[in-house]
Amino acid sequence: MRLGERLRTLRRSKKFGAELLAEACGVKAGAYRRWERNETEPSVSQAIALSRVYQTSLDNMLFGSSDGTSMIAVDVEPGQQVTVRIVANEAKPKVKYQPAIKLENALVERSRPKQQLAE
Repeated sequence: MRLGERLRTLRRSKKFGAELLAEACGVKAGAYRRWERNETEPSVSQAIALSRVYQTSLDNMLFGSSDGTSMIAVDVEPGQQVTVRIVANEAKPKVKYQPAIKLENALVERSRPKQQLAE
């Protein structure tokens, strides 16, 4: 089953209208309907909003599974945007927390006035 079919099944099981879901994701109803027809896909932030409305995990919504056979991994490189990648059937994905911490610390230090940094 593809993402659009899972979205349609979830929507019908909850008895939601496409308009309600579109509003929750900040898009027009036509955009949501295109997701259900597999013409386009939601962005990461829109998928997160959908999973919250449906009260299901991203894995379940995106892959139809929450048994650990698929995962979503987030890679963060200092000074760059967050990259989300889908990891399917990876036995032991590597999770690195340190780059995210370094990025957060760099952003905090940049937001401080230069006088405070000299102290």
